[in-house]
Amino acid sequence: MMATVYWIAQFLGAIVAAYSLKWLYPPQIVAVTRLGGQSISADISLIQAISLEAIATFFLVFVVFGTAVDPRAPKVGGFAIGLTVTAGILSIGPLTGGSMNPARSFGPAVVTHIFEGQTAYWVGPLLGGIVAALVYDRLFLSRNRDVEPVDHGEISR
Repeated sequence: MMATVYWIAQFLGAIVAAYSLKWLYPPQIVAVTRLGGQSISADISLIQAISLEAIATFFLVFVVFGTAVDPRAPKVGGFAIGLTVTAGILSIGPLTGGSMNPARSFGPAVVTHIFEGQTAYWVGPLLGGIVAALVYDRLFLSRNRDVEPVDHGEISR
């Protein structure tokens, strides 16, 4: 249930942000920048774009689990996550735009009506995120669900 609320908030936030940029910038800038909307390089195929987005998203979600979700995680979440986003954008940005999040690509697409590459920006991150979550959950998260860290408060039954 909360995942659905989170997704809706992300997509609405991306659309509101893109409309805000459209309102703030001159039409020439909006046309040239596509409000941050990405495009896939002509040098790669759709399957390659999906794969690149999936791999980058895998690393991002894995780092989120390892620094922010896991109760035993070191308290370096924002720094590690930011470095992972930076590495993802630097490595695949020239080829796909480095989305790693469907909402990040969907907001500008809705406002500019340019939906180029949306398949890669949805399929890749969803696949990569699901695989990363499953791998981290199976390999690293505690199987003892009744034990909560002290800083999470009491367990309600």
